Amino acid sequence: ALLGETRVEVAFLQMAQPGLAAAADRGAAAGARTGVIVPFFLFPGAHVRDDIPHELEQLRLRHPGVTFCLGQVLGGHPKLAQAAAERAREALAGGGLT
Repeated sequence: ALLGETRVEVAFLQMAQPGLAAAADRGAAAGARTGVIVPFFLFPGAHVRDDIPHELEQLRLRHPGVTFCLGQVLGGHPKLAQAAAERAREALAGGGLT
């Protein structure tokens, strides 16, 4: 909803499906010409430095008509700290897990 009419596909690197290739296949089949990967990681570790760029190269070969780009990890974004603070306030008010 935050992206309006933009199609969003969820993908995983491991231990869950769909993988990046399956999500890219669905997007390309629906006519997408741009694919943006937003890594839901706190820090740019091995997945972000190595695994995702490798997957991106494979996606570019698999879908030459689609432009793929990689967004930044979530960790350094100020809104992530705001969300964590909100969760802490909720827990202090009795809304947390016990």
